[in-house]
Amino acid sequence: MNNPAVQHFSTQFERLTSLEEAGQTLAESAQSLGWELVAFHADVEVHSLPRARDGQYIARAMGWPQDYIDQWVRQEMGRHCPVGQRGLSTMRPFLWDSNAANASWSNESITPKRRQVLDHYQTLVSGGLAIPVRHADGKIGYVSWCTRESISARLHDDANLESAVVLSHAFIRHAARLQSLHTGVANVLSERERECLSWVARGKTEQEIAQILHRSAATIHFHIGNAITKLHAVNRTHAVAIACTRRLIYADLIEQNYRIR
Repeated sequence: MNNPAVQHFSTQFERLTSLEEAGQTLAESAQSLGWELVAFHADVEVHSLPRARDGQYIARAMGWPQDYIDQWVRQEMGRHCPVGQRGLSTMRPFLWDSNAANASWSNESITPKRRQVLDHYQTLVSGGLAIPVRHADGKIGYVSWCTRESISARLHDDANLESAVVLSHAFIRHAARLQSLHTGVANVLSERERECLSWVARGKTEQEIAQILHRSAATIHFHIGNAITKLHAVNRTHAVAIACTRRLIYADLIEQNYRIR
């Protein structure tokens, strides 16, 4: 492809040293192509949103509103996102609409949870173009280019769609590399294990954490125990110390997603 903008951003992805910078550059490339917002997952089976080194969600630096992100995280929408789930079943780019009744979802089972995700999308965008990308190790990532106008208006812009495909492949390839560099051992712990340790760091008991997360105390005990084992800690206090030192948890960010009583 001879598009100078595509060549420029593809080259930029190669030079970046952090996932946050890559996300910001991806957002800039989306603007240059006329897409209002863009989202990504380097691994579609990881439901948590990617974070920067300081613990903030990279989506914020890409232009997604903080209250939108907070609701997404609080309601665990990544587990039910129909865009990501379709990305697991096809490697072809596909257009999607934030209206659950749209024909783009006619072959999908739109559960109440999936509808909730689409309704959440609809507060900002009307739909988008999702481009799944398979890694060399078999994992699947995707980039979703989002628009506020009717998604059908994009159907006939072949050059724009081709540019989005090329940039998606370039971005996901480098995003996977950057994510492995600066998250490293963060992937040792699941999102729920990090969440539970973050509450432990705030002095909460297993019973209190269970009430906050709407889970049983036994489930919370299980997650904390897993974290202790994975971190080779002697107890939960030691696990919190290790997790904080390695920047696996960010206790000070918890209040952004939950109201503490």
